[in-house]
Amino acid sequence: MKKLTGWKLFVYSMAGLGPNLLMTLVTGYLNDALLAPTGLDPAKTFTGSLIVSVGLCSVLFFIAKVLDAFIDVPLAYLSDRLRCKMNRRKATILMGWFPMVGSFLLLWNPSIFSGAGATAFTWIEALLLMVFYSSYTLCMVSYYGTFASVTENEKQLNALSHYKAFFDTVQYCVAYALFPALLLKLLGGTEVGAISRAMMMLAPLMLTMLIPVALIHGKDEEEKVDQRIPLGESLRISFASQPFRRWLFTLLLVHMGLMLFLTGIGTTIPDSLMGIRGWQVTVMNSAAFAPVPLMLIIYNIVRKRKGTRFALQTSLFAFAVAMFTFAAAWKQLWGGTWLIPFIIGLIASTIGSYGVGVIFSVTYYFPAQIAAKEISTTGKDHSSMYFAIQGLVTQISSAIGVNLIYTNLISWEIPLFGLEGGQYMLVPALAGVMLLLAFFAAFRMKDDMYKD
Repeated sequence: MKKLTGWKLFVYSMAGLGPNLLMTLVTGYLNDALLAPTGLDPAKTFTGSLIVSVGLCSVLFFIAKVLDAFIDVPLAYLSDRLRCKMNRRKATILMGWFPMVGSFLLLWNPSIFSGAGATAFTWIEALLLMVFYSSYTLCMVSYYGTFASVTENEKQLNALSHYKAFFDTVQYCVAYALFPALLLKLLGGTEVGAISRAMMMLAPLMLTMLIPVALIHGKDEEEKVDQRIPLGESLRISFASQPFRRWLFTLLLVHMGLMLFLTGIGTTIPDSLMGIRGWQVTVMNSAAFAPVPLMLIIYNIVRKRKGTRFALQTSLFAFAVAMFTFAAAWKQLWGGTWLIPFIIGLIASTIGSYGVGVIFSVTYYFPAQIAAKEISTTGKDHSSMYFAIQGLVTQISSAIGVNLIYTNLISWEIPLFGLEGGQYMLVPALAGVMLLLAFFAAFRMKDDMYKD
């Protein structure tokens, strides 16, 4: 496979922008569109009211996440092992792209299943979600599996990881800053069901996933890399890697906190926790994502002086502080006014932007760097498997955080300090606890294991 440099490397990092953005919108808005919690903007719902069975939805969506977690491994094995005339990564990206697009379109068009009752509709949405998750995973593990092959050294890999983190920041800005305050109204309108129309207008962004198909040139180099590693050996090698195991344990905690935050920041945190809407949401969420390029520069400075692990820990601590600050923005503590919660939220977002950028970057850097070392020392390339196992961990973490904790938490009424609506304050508070635990878990990571 030919190496990519310069502008091609930058464009290559853009490939996941569309699918990642639309996955973020599914994660951040689908649950609320179905559940329609109290205080939510009706435009963000399908019908303005609850249209699923809450308990069944929680269980089935959790199962969808868990199945997606475990299907990562066989799909990554397919991407690592597939024999075909074209490059195997290009082939598996195309295999996943078509069902990914189709299932996304159906997920956001509940009117197609208008005759179904709440129970039947819950099953339909869960099954579509399983198809979407699986096909999205096949595309992404195939794409990430190329990172170690399209770069020459750690410097280029680090650059690719930072480029990818930049585009992750762009898609989160769109999802959480521009979408709720501007794009939803512009693309869908202000009435009930606007969320469906907006998603249809954004669906063509899935085309960015075809960038690797255009830029990858050359066949798999079988004489240099053994692409036929048996599944058992691939799993054994991956789990035998001590640096990888220690990173996974830290990531498990990080991702649970991150997903509680990201699922809540689009709707629950601004609407139900803080009582802000419109431009206030745009400004606050922009403060969480817009400074990320600058924060990555700061991270790189810290990383060069103190090492990767220390730099990672500074970001986790900052993110934990940001989450606890968000919890303090609960409108009930401030007499129901929006101004003080907005100011507190703005401060929290700015602090948290450091953690957001770093977490985005290191989730690509660590597994790709471990895979690149393995290719150079053993000649064995099963890069997708590292990302698949990492994906398994993050999906389980996300299933617990979003489908078990978040979905049930916002459906309960939990008074705190004699005030109603305490369940909304617990969303960022629990996220902060997870990130603080991740900060301490990271002490087991040895910095010299993640360098050339």
